Amino acid sequence: MSSRTTSYGEFSMPVTTPAPRQRTAAPPKAPKGTMPLENGRGKPDVTPENAPPLIRHFNSLLQWIIFFSKKILKIDPLIKAVCYLGLSVICSSLWILAEPYQEYSFFQKSSFFNQYFVKLSWGWTFWLLLAFFALCGYVEGGGLVREVARNVTRLLVGTVVWYTVTAVFIGGIERSTGKCSRDDIFTRKECLAGGNTWGHFDISGHAFLLVYCSLLILEEARGFFRWETEDIQDGPDVLAADRRFELVVKPRLLVAIHIITVAIAGLAVLWDWMLLITLVYYHSFVQRFLGVALGVLAWYGTYRLWYPRFYPGLPGDVEEEFVQ
Repeated sequence: MSSRTTSYGEFSMPVTTPAPRQRTAAPPKAPKGTMPLENGRGKPDVTPENAPPLIRHFNSLLQWIIFFSKKILKIDPLIKAVCYLGLSVICSSLWILAEPYQEYSFFQKSSFFNQYFVKLSWGWTFWLLLAFFALCGYVEGGGLVREVARNVTRLLVGTVVWYTVTAVFIGGIERSTGKCSRDDIFTRKECLAGGNTWGHFDISGHAFLLVYCSLLILEEARGFFRWETEDIQDGPDVLAADRRFELVVKPRLLVAIHIITVAIAGLAVLWDWMLLITLVYYHSFVQRFLGVALGVLAWYGTYRLWYPRFYPGLPGDVEEEFVQ
């Protein structure tokens, strides 16, 4: 504060002049390449020390869960595809070591995870990725429904690929090579109903589906991480509606996306574990290898050959006309 004296005729009175306002510096933005809830060193931020112990430990645990979930989803799909092919060969030699443990219920076909997750693996992947696609596409495209539809299109293509390979290709080979232990029965249903044995060349549909779902999850998550750390757009040239989306809507959507990210990472780990059980205990070597190879080919044909060149494009690639 500063003061000066102003005279009005015979009276004089002091006038106080306010000191110029000090502009506080804005907190530094996190550098590009770091994730929300993480610092520039790539590790979770420390919760404030003055927070209650229960909240502090809970927040710290939550940040670590998100951190490791993102690490799981950042694995290069190409490297993982090569590992899947290698595992399909290596696991054949692990049968001798793993055979004594097959009697445990966890490794049986009737296990909880096999009945309610593996057999419904495309359903679990479909619905989680549908929510992930919708939210990520909405944020990625600045709230444009057209961008959401572009991302969901890839999920519909994946559904067509899943049905074509499992029902048409693998199912067709099973029907053409199937034969009942009784020569007078020609259908699988009648053969099994009579207590007979139905023999056929059974390509591992579970191996195909688990590999395809896992690689598809990694591709979609990688697309999300490419734009997640973009700076918030604000300034005089930003429209009011766009500013509200960037400052109010987008942060809330990112919270929901992080929750789904943790669920998808858990699903990816479960798919890998169930694939390992399938490769060790079930099917022959050729049937396992062909199932894994089909999953890798389905992923490579869509995400490495189709999407980089044609609609709907790769995850995270926003076309300019969508966001102008």
